[in-house]
Amino acid sequence: MSLRVLVALLAATLLLAGCATPGQHGDFTEADVVRGFEIVAFGREFADTEATYVTKFDAPIRIHVLHEPLDLRPVDGTRAVMDMVAGFHRPPAFAGLTHASIDQGGSEALDNAHILVVALGSRNYETFYEKASQRWIEGGKLLVADHFYFSRCGASISDQKGRIRRAVVFLDVDDMSPILNECLAEEILQSLGLPDDDDSLIWSMFNDSNDVRLPTDFDNLLVSVLYSDALRPGQSRRQVMQQVPGLVRELWPSHLARRRSAE
Repeated sequence: MSLRVLVALLAATLLLAGCATPGQHGDFTEADVVRGFEIVAFGREFADTEATYVTKFDAPIRIHVLHEPLDLRPVDGTRAVMDMVAGFHRPPAFAGLTHASIDQGGSEALDNAHILVVALGSRNYETFYEKASQRWIEGGKLLVADHFYFSRCGASISDQKGRIRRAVVFLDVDDMSPILNECLAEEILQSLGLPDDDDSLIWSMFNDSNDVRLPTDFDNLLVSVLYSDALRPGQSRRQVMQQVPGLVRELWPSHLARRRSAE
């Protein structure tokens, strides 16, 4: 078993236990958070251009997990992510979690979901991607790029003037089994409206080149800034970034208190 797989399995265990890694890779500053927010909120990981406005949910979020029969790992992992996010300084509101196996159907729950987590084995993953998802995806004007088909762990967001209407997380549970919960955590957090990664964010899950496997205090701050009431869906980048330093400053005492309690 490789060191990466061992680390990933440990991360999965910690995630299901509701643990986090608050001080991983050392301290960061308020300026680091401001810069990190601008990168992940306005960057687009697989696009040539950046967004000109902020995207977020403005209503309680319903999540539906489509999974293999008898395989409830994606459901448990999604619930663990929701519980962790609910403990953030300023979390988004969740309306609930439903799930169904691929052989049960459940189109109503699928259609009503704000975030659809498709966590299937390779064979069913390909079938769903090619056929069964098209009505839901096209009906929500949701674009699912080809890279998801090949990477087997990704997410896409559909918004209307900055208001996220639907997001889909694709996860091949066969290919991604050793890092299942890592994938769920990162893609669900990105689906909240922070869709980019950057290698310079050494304290964050929003980085595909480091060893951070769980949402950290840095990620807590990014999500909490986004879901502060002061930021509204569709606000321009300029409007948002004028407010972000003050929002980080408001959250900083809570961040320091959490750090002290973890020491």
